[in-house]
Amino acid sequence: MRHVRTLYTALLAACVLGAVTSANAYASEFKAPEFGRCIKTAKGFTGAGFSDAGCTSVVASDAKYEWQPGPGPKPGFTTTARYKPGPVTKKCIVAKHYEERVGYWAGKAKEAEEAAAVAAPPLKERLEEEARKDREKQKNTKKKPTKSMQKQDFRTPAWNARS
Repeated sequence: MRHVRTLYTALLAACVLGAVTSANAYASEFKAPEFGRCIKTAKGFTGAGFSDAGCTSVVASDAKYEWQPGPGPKPGFTTTARYKPGPVTKKCIVAKHYEERVGYWAGKAKEAEEAAAVAAPPLKERLEEEARKDREKQKNTKKKPTKSMQKQDFRTPAWNARS
């Protein structure tokens, strides 16, 4: 029984030692990259460095390029990647803009109706006519968008682009 207990203790110690060692190895394996830039050396430079502009081929002397750590004199970030919405996203955006457009015409009609309720007779008739036209535009906007409507520039609100 004593031998079994000693064997288990030794096995447990080996597992703990292995876990600690592997954790240290794992941490040292995944270090952050070294940020910097590869710059051309001055003429007559005879020291060690790199022979290519990507700083990947090391040479002992007559280096044409050297590695400089850090972002450089004008740090900044640029990218050429651009988001291109797909057809489903475009349809969702168009639908959202039509909902906004319906709300826009409903709001204008409500404002005209409220103003007509308290206005004098000549102005009241004009405001009621304006409210009727806005309600008509709201009703027409609720219709299903046609192909020509869907081809419009989806980056600007529909009620602003085509009113």
